[in-house]
Amino acid sequence: MNEFNRVPEYIELKEEGIKSLIFDMDGTLLNSEVLHEKALIELLGEKSKPTRELLDLFVGVAEPYVHKTLLTKGIIDAISFVDFVKLKNEKFVEYLKDEDVFNQVLNPSVIKLIADARADGLKIALVTASEKDTTEIFLNSLNLKGIFDLILTREDTKKTKPHPMPYLEAFKRLGMTDKECIIFEDSIIGLQAAKESKAKFFKVSWYY
Repeated sequence: MNEFNRVPEYIELKEEGIKSLIFDMDGTLLNSEVLHEKALIELLGEKSKPTRELLDLFVGVAEPYVHKTLLTKGIIDAISFVDFVKLKNEKFVEYLKDEDVFNQVLNPSVIKLIADARADGLKIALVTASEKDTTEIFLNSLNLKGIFDLILTREDTKKTKPHPMPYLEAFKRLGMTDKECIIFEDSIIGLQAAKESKAKFFKVSWYY
């Protein structure tokens, strides 16, 4: 598996036939997994503080799975999924008002990579297992929404990662084949979806 532990220059990726770069959000476009973890720890409090093993289990997965797992394990009371996401999103808004947090969430080299690819005529897409509201909070707070030609969130497909459906839908909406796209992912679940989509993909660890 090809891996980037640093953000590459666009010239390293440029190849004939590639017309789009597709990014996962949490842990790939943004260093936001740490904020998901921080929000969860704060919401649960010291009494129900999640273990490291449990937190690692949630990396790259959709919020319904996180919510269901916490309920099943008896870590949270019968809070609805809607309220659970709402509370986490309120935490994200609060965190991103902090300049230090804001600066840690986004690597400028990622934005340069995207800008250089766009300047060369490539389409840029975001495919995330996060909720639409959560995605918009991050993108709007960081002034990033306008850099994408396509944004797909968990609600936009019937199945989410690790199923390849989100990527297959992205190819369809971009009007491209799997051979014309490069995918960037960081998590095991996201990488499985990328692999099964048949597109060229890279594992990224530039935030780890």
